[in-house]
Amino acid sequence: MALAQALMMGYRPPPEPLEFVGTEVAHEASTTLNYVDVGIPSSALSGDLLIINGVTNIPASTAVSAVDNSSNAATLISSYADNSRPNFASFYLLHDGSATSIRLTFTATSSNTLAARCSAFRPDSFSTVSVAGQSIARDVGVVSTSLNGLAAAPNPGIRLSFAAASSRPEAVGFNDTLDLSLTSGASGWSFSNNDDEIAWGYLIEDAGTAWTNTTVTGSPDEFQQVANLFALDLT
Repeated sequence: MALAQALMMGYRPPPEPLEFVGTEVAHEASTTLNYVDVGIPSSALSGDLLIINGVTNIPASTAVSAVDNSSNAATLISSYADNSRPNFASFYLLHDGSATSIRLTFTATSSNTLAARCSAFRPDSFSTVSVAGQSIARDVGVVSTSLNGLAAAPNPGIRLSFAAASSRPEAVGFNDTLDLSLTSGASGWSFSNNDDEIAWGYLIEDAGTAWTNTTVTGSPDEFQQVANLFALDLT
């Protein structure tokens, strides 16, 4: 009753330090392109933190970039570029409030199918973003990657831990589906494993939270997949 009365009097609870806003996916079936355009979630606002993941069937990608349609370049977190398939990359970008899409480009000697995901998170307030740690791995069977020994989440500040994984994108979808799960780590992770999309999950940790060594594992139907795990500190 007290809360109801407070709300009627105009009280609003303080905003969450960081909240999930939405996510969008894209799949480029053309084998003549080396880029894919993914939409920014329509509910994203200026200042929101965008996480961009991209995967390609192109082997030996020599460079990768992510630039929104307002010409703002994203910051690379990690990438896997090798003669093996798939190649993968993750970025972050602060939304300018007007861009509607992001183009993720893999530079390579050939072109092939690609896929991407753009996820938006809304911070209460912060001035800097830093990569606390990242790991990326590829395998032909079950794929697994870990983050160990990180410092506690900054205080004041907030930590966003993010995991993404994918199999090889093909012209008709993906080579197989991949289920991403937490093998070890702090509780509270949210995972989403949808067919024909990059699998992903995240954990938001409050200021000063002690780091728990974390491993994510992808269980595929077939073979060739990559998994990326990283932690971003907002201070």
